[in-house]
Amino acid sequence: MRVASAAQMREIERIAIESRGIPSLDLMERAATAVTNTVMRTMAAKKIEKPTVCILCGTGKNGGDGFAIARLLSDAGVKVRVYAVGEDEKRAEDTAANAARFTGEVRRKPDNGVFKADCIIDALFGIGFHGELTGDARTLVELANSRHGVSAPLRVAVDIPSGVNADTGAVEGVAFNAGITVTFTLPKPGLYLLPGAKYAGSVLIANIGIPTDIFPAFPPSFIAMDRNVCDTIMPARRADAHKGDFGRLLLIGGCADYPGAPVMAANAAVRTGAGLVTVAVPTSIYPITAAKLTEAMPRRMVQDKAGRLSPGSLPALLTLQAGSQAVLFGPGLGRSDTMPALAEALLRGGICPMVLDADGLNAVSAHMDMLSTIKRPLILTPHDGEFARLCGGEAPPDEGTARLDCARAFAARYHCILVLKGHRTITASPDGRVFVNTTGNPGMAKGGSGDVLAGVIASFAAQGIDPFLAAAAGAFFHGAAGDACANSIGEYGMTPTDIIGALPSTLRRYNSRAW
Repeated sequence: MRVASAAQMREIERIAIESRGIPSLDLMERAATAVTNTVMRTMAAKKIEKPTVCILCGTGKNGGDGFAIARLLSDAGVKVRVYAVGEDEKRAEDTAANAARFTGEVRRKPDNGVFKADCIIDALFGIGFHGELTGDARTLVELANSRHGVSAPLRVAVDIPSGVNADTGAVEGVAFNAGITVTFTLPKPGLYLLPGAKYAGSVLIANIGIPTDIFPAFPPSFIAMDRNVCDTIMPARRADAHKGDFGRLLLIGGCADYPGAPVMAANAAVRTGAGLVTVAVPTSIYPITAAKLTEAMPRRMVQDKAGRLSPGSLPALLTLQAGSQAVLFGPGLGRSDTMPALAEALLRGGICPMVLDADGLNAVSAHMDMLSTIKRPLILTPHDGEFARLCGGEAPPDEGTARLDCARAFAARYHCILVLKGHRTITASPDGRVFVNTTGNPGMAKGGSGDVLAGVIASFAAQGIDPFLAAAAGAFFHGAAGDACANSIGEYGMTPTDIIGALPSTLRRYNSRAW
């Protein structure tokens, strides 16, 4: 899904109103209807009977949406209370019109009614907001945010949570902590960039009738990776296909200290469709690997005294690599003085895409300039600590457009595809294209999740998907499988192995036929 900056969105709306003849009040009514329908469905699903809904309204167009929502909910029999901020004479024209149409209760000052509400709808500020919430607006947001856990109200933001900068995701002070954000026409960057993404909750995109042929004139700074984008990437399988059509993946990893990592990566690759998966491991852990892998094929490799791959394994690895469509190097590999030379020889000794993960990244960290001379597609998958080692100790920015720019610059400098892992994983291409992932949850913050992700990305690359798209889609489906686990068994107890088990059903829509 393309994103639109605040300025782009204002211009898109202007064209729709002035050139396409769509009344602005009609757009506001459609936006209000979308939020109202979301609130009604969600409250029904939560079995909230006779709810009390508080709507926080400002003087701008976002406030006009809020007043329209208040009217629609009131007409549906819901008990509604509006908290209005700002002077009436400062209201936008459409906002004043919708305020006049709402005949229900309007309060002018924050009070404990906000704290007690079953549902709180934030329509204080829209995409034009910047700076810090102050005065009554800040008090209302603080009251709205003050209940936590199972007793927390349903919190819904209109277009973007108040306090979040739509373009950068910046938050100065406080911001409305939404469980759901209903955004209109196109999502805004601040919904996916930290820290704004932490306040957005689940982002729902509502079509309010703006013609889509207006969009191409406004190039996005990045693409939000969602299922619609994945539908353009993932192929349906031919009915007459065989295992060779879905790629041979060589996975190189494991050592005496970390025997489980290559197993998880291999199982993730198998469960995401790789045709043949070969797992090259040191001899000492071959029995463990063979016992845990049923579908993938383990191969013994020469090792050093500490149970890590040694330079003597290189001839066999090069032979295996020559017959592969993708290579994953690193899960559980361990570190040694000879590993960098082994990594360079493998990098220079093949042409198929290679994914560098975990200790594969550490093996090249002291020789980063080498990467720009490698002719094969490279996918690097660091978390922030690994990224810092790759950059001589300099960690990436935590938040906002600075993190995007850092990822884009790294990919361009080293001629690689970068998968910068985090709450909103960024996938950057050397040509400047960037995807920001939209899936995943805190339950995935466990050892082994990165091995699963590396296996998924390598599997997609082995199947012939463009490496950049394979990396971005891999991050999406890894997170989507994690979300499925969180919904079914919960974030506390879910494991990377559970994520592997959820991958097939997450990919099921791409079957060659539907029943």
